[in-house]
Amino acid sequence: MAIIGKIRSYSGLLVIVIGVALAAFVLGDLFKNSGTRKMPPLAEINGEEITNAEFRQKVEEVKERIKQQNRTNELTSEQSYQAMQAAWESMVMDQLMMEEYKELGLAVKHNRKRKPSISSEELMYLLTSENPHPFIRREPAFQDQQTGQFNPALVQQFISMLDQQEQETLELWNNLEKQIKKDQLRSKYYTLISKGYYLPDKMAEMFYREQGDKAKAAVVGMLYRAIPDTSITLTDEDYQKYYDEHKKQYETKEPSANITYIKYDVKPSRKDYLKIQKQAQEYYQELENAPSEDIPTLVSTIQMNNYDSTWKKEGVLPARIDTVLFNAEPGEMVSMYQEDGAFHMARLMEIEYRPDSMRASHILVRYGQDQQSGEMIRSREAAKEKADSLYEVVQNNPEQFGNLASTVSDDPKAAQSEGDVEWFADGTMLPEFNEGVINHEVGEIFQTETRAGFHIVRVTGKKEPVKKIRVAQLEIPIEPTTDTYDSVWAEASQFIATYRSAEEFEQAVKEQNLEPREQTIRPMQGEIPGVGSAREIARWAFNEKTKENTVAENVFEGEDTYVAVLLKEKTESGIPSLNDVKDRIKTLVIREVKAKVLKQQMQKQLSGNSGLAVIARNMNASVDTIPNLSMASVNIPKFGPEPKVVGTILNSPKGEIKGPIQGTMGVYLFKVLEFTKAPETNNYARIRQQKQSSFKQQVTGRNGMGMVYSALKDISDIEDNRIRYY
Repeated sequence: MAIIGKIRSYSGLLVIVIGVALAAFVLGDLFKNSGTRKMPPLAEINGEEITNAEFRQKVEEVKERIKQQNRTNELTSEQSYQAMQAAWESMVMDQLMMEEYKELGLAVKHNRKRKPSISSEELMYLLTSENPHPFIRREPAFQDQQTGQFNPALVQQFISMLDQQEQETLELWNNLEKQIKKDQLRSKYYTLISKGYYLPDKMAEMFYREQGDKAKAAVVGMLYRAIPDTSITLTDEDYQKYYDEHKKQYETKEPSANITYIKYDVKPSRKDYLKIQKQAQEYYQELENAPSEDIPTLVSTIQMNNYDSTWKKEGVLPARIDTVLFNAEPGEMVSMYQEDGAFHMARLMEIEYRPDSMRASHILVRYGQDQQSGEMIRSREAAKEKADSLYEVVQNNPEQFGNLASTVSDDPKAAQSEGDVEWFADGTMLPEFNEGVINHEVGEIFQTETRAGFHIVRVTGKKEPVKKIRVAQLEIPIEPTTDTYDSVWAEASQFIATYRSAEEFEQAVKEQNLEPREQTIRPMQGEIPGVGSAREIARWAFNEKTKENTVAENVFEGEDTYVAVLLKEKTESGIPSLNDVKDRIKTLVIREVKAKVLKQQMQKQLSGNSGLAVIARNMNASVDTIPNLSMASVNIPKFGPEPKVVGTILNSPKGEIKGPIQGTMGVYLFKVLEFTKAPETNNYARIRQQKQSSFKQQVTGRNGMGMVYSALKDISDIEDNRIRYY
């Protein structure tokens, strides 16, 4: 009570103190928030912003397209990264191209957002004509399920039921239409540029001469390697001169960072090996002793539903299994062996003599929901009743089989083929269909049910039976355990915790005989050799808080490896300074100094009015006679690629000693001995065709990203902030 009374006596002061504390808390938080910088947009292209939400949506569209094309539900990390890069290039291209389309008035019409598009009539032609757009042709949904070939009837059927499609399917279709519209506009744009190419007669003649004119020359060459690098002392003036003349060559479009990294690979320890070996031996005993009927379940349990029940002919299985089991009886085992980082074992299940390929025709009666429209085709009972009726008809009147297949089969290809599925390999058709053909003779008709529906099948051909076996195989990977991963992570973490500065890091690498690797990375780097995904390392390296000569505080995780990283330096986009490229240009600067020395030596020899043979002897070189020099092939035998030297020879007078000429591989003196001119002609059609084709390829490039797109990017203002988000 005394304490409470004491507090009450200071209640007024207490209220003031609490009020001040609350105000400080609120104001502090307010000032803290006001100091937080707003995240920039993901990108800005010529003043147009791209938000992260827009980009993320585009990435998802690309991912879905990749999944469909690869017929998979999951993408690898590499595929996901590729999807992100493809989405970025697509959005940049869209923005740059749209500006061009609008300026040229290229589009037939515009939508409400004033984005160029193509007419609905043109779009329908690209979707449904005999020669559809390639994007439609390669869509899995429009490919025959049995042959894998494009089927235009499926496109027509899909479009006719478009209003009945699920929302997800409609979104995919709309995205496909967008891609086709964009590609068609881009094709028109590139065609306009390509058709604008013109080659005047004089230029055509020049190209003709470059290919056909030839020269024979006597050459004295001194290679740079004749002078040891150690004999050259470089000055600041040497570096500066080379840098001033070549700095534009080192201009970069985006920032880069140079890192040194140490890999700590996670490999199975001896303890891991013995543990897995013991487990594999137990699996071997189970595989050997289990009843035959239990083997599929056993193998599927151990290998995650990976029991292979297909029949194998001789030479298909791994050699060690093939050799033993093709001379064994059912139930016999292949002894456990180690190969390619795993323990292997196998048991012979069955032996049969089966044809390697067969041919059949069928009438398909489907039931359930249509995969594309979602509509009910017919019930299973109705399908069974129809199939039984058709089966009875063709049993009594086999010659009607082809006509019925063409008119009533639910296989879209049947109308053109009378139900013929052509030759197929054993095991490639649905199991019930495949085994039915195996078990019936050529000419027989049978009925079966698969997941596709009911089939009335006529066997039309079989190859001679060969011995085949069914084998149960187990593969037990020898992989590191969790304890091993933890141990390697701890080792890598200890290293970077101990050696925090760049000097300590590099000294420790030398003292411990580690193997450092160096890599130049970009902000959106996908992978690093031997590491895998580089996204976390790139995000750290290009963070504005990460300074040069900094050791990362945390270990980065790669593919079965941990990585300790030192950031050596960062380079901004644009032309780097001399200091930034000094190490990179050292070899080239040495070459320039050597060229200067060799040219002086040759010039001195020329002043004595000596012939090439004397000059060569004085310089401890030789005179090489080179025939058939032309601009079509710029190599000089013995010396290597020398375009500048060859061009000079072809444009020099006959019989005079010329040089010294500085080339790529050395310095040269030469004398033209004779010229051979290309035959006179006024027909340059072939030259024009070659140049036109080459120009068109350069314009479009791969996936439309040729020299035109590159030129548009070069003259555009593109701010890429993806590194802040991804």
